Amino acid sequence: MATQDHLFNLHNNFYLSAYQATINSNDVSNLSQDDAVKRNSFVHRYNISLGQLYALNVQIFIKMHRSDYAERQLQIIQLIDEDNTLTQLANM
Repeated sequence: MATQDHLFNLHNNFYLSAYQATINSNDVSNLSQDDAVKRNSFVHRYNISLGQLYALNVQIFIKMHRSDYAERQLQIIQLIDEDNTLTQLANM
């Protein structure tokens, strides 16, 4: 009999690139210590991936000469983490 995977939704959202949904729904109860470490690891990976996605969007909008959209994306990543290296690079 297979054991229940408490982290299935987290893994599934990661592979579907639904990073924000995963970060918002990471409250999984009744986890063993090992599963809690895995959950925390995945949540940190999601945050990194989400920051990279936003920084890439800023670059794409700048290349498209859409500074208005680039400015909006920059404001979003500044709200998330203003001191992040990617945020600082996108702000230059």
